[in-house]
Amino acid sequence: MAEREILAKPDHYFESLVHLIDSILWEADPATYRVTFVSHQAERILGYPAEAWTEDPAFWRDHIHPEDRDWAVDFCVQSTVQKKDHEFEYRMIAADGRTIWVKDLVRVLVENGQVAKLCGVIVDITRQKEAEMDAQFHARLLDAIQKAQSKFIDDTNSRAVFEELLGKLIELTRSEFGFIGEVLYTEGGIPYLKTHALSNLAWNDETRALYEQNLATGMNFYNLKSLFGAVLTTARPVISNDPASDPRRCGLPPGHPPLKAFLGLPLFYHESLVAMIGLANRPGGYHEKLVEILQPILATCGNLIEAYRNNQERQSIEFALRESQRQLSTLISNLPGYAYRRKPDAGGTVEFISEGCLRLTGYSPEDFFDPARVSSRQLIHPEDRDQVWHEIQAALENDQPFQLIYRILTASREVKWVWEQGRAVRSSSGEMVALEGFVTDITVHKQTEEELVKAREDALSASRLKSEFLANMSHEIRTPLNGVIGMAELLQETGLTPEQMEYVKIIHSSGDALLALLNDILDFSKIEAGKLQLENVPYTLSDLIDGATKMLAVTAQKKGIELVSHVSKEIPNALMGDPFRLRQVMINLVGNAIKFTEEGEVRIYVNLDASKREKPFLRVEVVDTGIGISKEKQAILFQSFTQGDGSMSRRYGGTGLGLAISSRLVSLMGGNIAFKSEENKGSNFHFSIPLNRQPESGGAAPGGQTLPRSSAISKPAQRSNQSWRILLAEDNKVNQTLANRLLEKRGHAVVIVDNGQKALEALGREPFDLVLMDVQMPVMDGIEATKAIRQKELAAGSHTPIIALTAHAMKGDREQCLEAGMDGYIAKPLKAAELYETIEQVLGA
Repeated sequence: MAEREILAKPDHYFESLVHLIDSILWEADPATYRVTFVSHQAERILGYPAEAWTEDPAFWRDHIHPEDRDWAVDFCVQSTVQKKDHEFEYRMIAADGRTIWVKDLVRVLVENGQVAKLCGVIVDITRQKEAEMDAQFHARLLDAIQKAQSKFIDDTNSRAVFEELLGKLIELTRSEFGFIGEVLYTEGGIPYLKTHALSNLAWNDETRALYEQNLATGMNFYNLKSLFGAVLTTARPVISNDPASDPRRCGLPPGHPPLKAFLGLPLFYHESLVAMIGLANRPGGYHEKLVEILQPILATCGNLIEAYRNNQERQSIEFALRESQRQLSTLISNLPGYAYRRKPDAGGTVEFISEGCLRLTGYSPEDFFDPARVSSRQLIHPEDRDQVWHEIQAALENDQPFQLIYRILTASREVKWVWEQGRAVRSSSGEMVALEGFVTDITVHKQTEEELVKAREDALSASRLKSEFLANMSHEIRTPLNGVIGMAELLQETGLTPEQMEYVKIIHSSGDALLALLNDILDFSKIEAGKLQLENVPYTLSDLIDGATKMLAVTAQKKGIELVSHVSKEIPNALMGDPFRLRQVMINLVGNAIKFTEEGEVRIYVNLDASKREKPFLRVEVVDTGIGISKEKQAILFQSFTQGDGSMSRRYGGTGLGLAISSRLVSLMGGNIAFKSEENKGSNFHFSIPLNRQPESGGAAPGGQTLPRSSAISKPAQRSNQSWRILLAEDNKVNQTLANRLLEKRGHAVVIVDNGQKALEALGREPFDLVLMDVQMPVMDGIEATKAIRQKELAAGSHTPIIALTAHAMKGDREQCLEAGMDGYIAKPLKAAELYETIEQVLGA
């Protein structure tokens, strides 16, 4: 029909069409998502009249299932903002309380570049979803039956079989606990239960002891005036979703967990009641459909109980297994896949194939029985065919089961991914008589897997870009910082007026603050990327604490705050771990305490953590009398880039990363960190980490421990009065001037070049005692130049010490320099003391 002919139709024509569509048609305002029109199918599908949708602005949102509400609304908002049509699946709550699965197909109408209207169709897909969930449930049910049967045959411990089966039933029904009990009779003919599997509820000390005492033989229950007794006396399933008001609820021992719902299932062998299963506390209670779904596994359980009773009678066991196989065959026909049995000949002649093959392949079982129509080999995608048959043959030759993932071509030439599991069936003489297996559709799973792989590759690419960006930013920021801090140090040693000295100190302090900020960001980035690795070296606890407190004592003294540390004598002094990172956490916590305390004191307590039982833990507390933390700010304190108050960064300074880094570091050490605080009354930050002693060796160490003969704490190098000829390879003019001044102050003779190629040429013209080599330079960088120098030295049998002088400070940069053949590493900004000490250590002065 032409478009104008359609438009010429009266309104009631379109209304009639709307009523014919078995879905909900709707329109909504894109600004508020208020429904402005909904078809009358809404009342049939969800039970709410159309007026309810349009009168209540929040009707659609409020009737989405609570678990789906936030993401569904957010998804719709994002798609609207992007002006994209979209579809998504979610659950809605019907007027009668039922949960309805729907697919919402949304059209975003755009006029003049703006979203003018939203319209769409809501389709009821509840049956489809229930079918999918039923298929999943049946697959898990089949797996439980197969494993129970196999375990019963292979495992001599029958109790383990029932315990595993009970665990599967609890998992399948989402129950909290349960039991499997055999029905026995007293001499007077009164039935009672003997458990073969029972959840350990640990009701109280008495029942716990009773459970453990009877664990091997099972427990007997005789009270028939109970929910389980109703099953024994009626031989019928018992469902009680309100046990509190059920007159049959009694006989629970003191301390038994609250009984919110109960399902009792009788187990029969033929028509005789042989056992029962009790399950409790399934969310939402139990229902008749669940009892019906569980019938195959109940039949299997009944058979296994009878087989357990008559395990010496082979005929009885074989009959029970045949009954289970019959139930299994019925179940297999409803699964999303198919089972098969075929001969081990070249053509793969089919002896049995379940009806699921039609749904998966488009071929009926009769087609598979006729090789002229289709064979197992022809079904496989041509590109996968040889590989699949090769893997099957290899598994059979090694008498191993096989699991394969490959593609098939259906009758309609559609490509599907399948997963096949199979094994050889052998006679008593070991001859292979058949192949048995199961094939299921994993096309959706494979597509999801490919999407996840792509997402992972994208994430890795983003991570690499982030690392490269941080490395470049580290270099670019450290290079000017080197000039700022270094020149400020040199300027302090010249004849300055008091006012000039004050200005220089401010410049130096500002440079140090920028360096601390940079280090915090790099540390946090390495932790976030999972690239920060902890060391495990010997250290002395007293030296670590003294060093940390002395570093901060000057700041505390300037503020008039008392800084005191208390270390328990019970703690060994010689420990193993990462002293640098432990010191970093302590400095962060103590530094914060000093920063936010205007008067009073800051105390450090170091003790053994008494709450840790398995192994000793070290507990460090930092207590202050400072401003404290408000209740509303405490929840976000350990988050990145946050402080207790937005104004604190202006008043006190800082990145807001110190506590976040400390929390991550303590976690990496295997510990935990917490705090207690009250506004205007101070704070108590404390953390605990595993306490690892140093292995005993020769000399005694403080605290009654022993240190290795080669101490892990290096002594500072003594200053040498010797002058050296030093080659400085550095392309930045400011850094050239700074390093030259620092070296000349020590009496060293310096030759400066601005790239690695010129450094090679200079070493070819004259000898030098030492090379200070920048890493990032034009023409030839420091790494290439060092490798070239070392290559030439191999022939000459010489060795000139080289120290990396670089703004690269990311993880792996130091190792890269040392692997290239360098003898030392100094990260910019350059500090005079570090430069002198490294030179003295490398030259062995």
